[in-house]
Amino acid sequence: MFRYAILSLFLFFAILMTANAQAVFIEIRGTVEYRPANAAEWKPAVQGDTITPGTVISTSFKSTAIINAGSSRIVIRPLTKLTLEDIIQNANSDDIKLFVQTGRIRADVEPPQNGRINFTVRSPQVTNSVRGTSFEFDTVNLRVLSGVVRYSYKNGMTVFVAKGEASYVEEEGRRVVPPQEIAAGSHIPHIPQFTGIDTGLRVPQIPSGSNVDFTLRPHW
Repeated sequence: MFRYAILSLFLFFAILMTANAQAVFIEIRGTVEYRPANAAEWKPAVQGDTITPGTVISTSFKSTAIINAGSSRIVIRPLTKLTLEDIIQNANSDDIKLFVQTGRIRADVEPPQNGRINFTVRSPQVTNSVRGTSFEFDTVNLRVLSGVVRYSYKNGMTVFVAKGEASYVEEEGRRVVPPQEIAAGSHIPHIPQFTGIDTGLRVPQIPSGSNVDFTLRPHW
């Protein structure tokens, strides 16, 4: 009986330490709306609003939002639609899952103190595995701002993209283009250069070198 009591207490505290968390809008510019899971109506996003798992976020033209999700920060660029599929925090790790349907994001990925993070982004096209802290991604095109990204097409063809490099999906060749080919000029990227419109948003810089696992997975 005593052994069962200890097991019950262990499970109780494990449940308390592992729970669904919330993301939060920390800055809004322009028209940004969100629709919580199972809700029929869209709501205008306001700084300080919480974002629960299953929430869909949509930004309009010249509109941008910044959200905090666990220890990480995500900038949602104009004309983007994404879903916060899940966010779970426990004593030493964050587990965050996004699906980017259209548009572009920047993510500064930071693990909790003395912990690890599983940061997963699904898109219609590609798979990325990352140890790094900062990148721009629009479901097809990738630019790495710090760290190294393993960038894979759905047929398994893989390249590594380092800080300052870019890659993109070449549908005709059914592959991701190596950054070395782009640098050599043998492929002129059709991708946006991620300069865009100056939104005026203040994006805090997260130091590089963190122990981060980040994955972009295809949506079949």
